[in-house]
Amino acid sequence: MKKQAPQQEARKVGRRRVREDSVFRKELLREAVENLISGDLDAGRVNLRAFIKATVGFPALGNLTRVPDKSLMRMLGPHGNPHARNLLQIVRCLQDVEGVRLEIRLAASSMARRLSRSQNESRDVVNDLVRK
Repeated sequence: MKKQAPQQEARKVGRRRVREDSVFRKELLREAVENLISGDLDAGRVNLRAFIKATVGFPALGNLTRVPDKSLMRMLGPHGNPHARNLLQIVRCLQDVEGVRLEIRLAASSMARRLSRSQNESRDVVNDLVRK
């Protein structure tokens, strides 16, 4: 019996965990979308590809998106450069398959919070000077 390489074994364990652990599966999808939105296209593609391979599979996703499965694999591969329309269609279909809806919420960046605090501090200083 041939022994599997550690990398192959790790992939197999990862796919099994995605299939069996719904919380992990949803987190992987959420993280993939978050990567894409934040501009880390490489990590987003890797996570989407892992999610697809462990869940719905490329042939079934191809049927859902009406995009050939080989094209989907290329889009999400190491040198892929998918159009936004295709990425959004893939994400929509994966949400439907998983039975979830991902939402985008506005969160202040650390820079915006610092600016807001400094504006409040400046206002307080001005108000103190005016009162005196």
